[in-house]
Amino acid sequence: MLSFAAQAHGTRPVFMKGTVTDENSGEAIPGAVISIERNGQVIHSVETDLKGDFSLNYEINYLPSDEFKVSIYKKGYRIQKMKTLHCEKESITIEMEKKPKFAPLILPSTTRLQYDI
Repeated sequence: MLSFAAQAHGTRPVFMKGTVTDENSGEAIPGAVISIERNGQVIHSVETDLKGDFSLNYEINYLPSDEFKVSIYKKGYRIQKMKTLHCEKESITIEMEKKPKFAPLILPSTTRLQYDI
């Protein structure tokens, strides 16, 4: 759950907890980083434990013009961005999608080499 006190400016308490899992297998993802960003800059982050669980508890100083996002990162997965910072659930599950693996593409040569025998 991620919550903010409704104020015009000042300090906002932020609380978010949940589990990060693999979208296809449902397995927990340990070591994923959950970050709060203000105007594109990371201001606080936590890492998931061995079970993929996390708890983020932080006080944010802000101005009315500030823009906040939450991002979730783990090498080998697509970065998740949450544009809304309000969640009604007590605990959320964030499913991450693996990045596609790329195999090198080898094209046949169009030039022919001539050898003298």
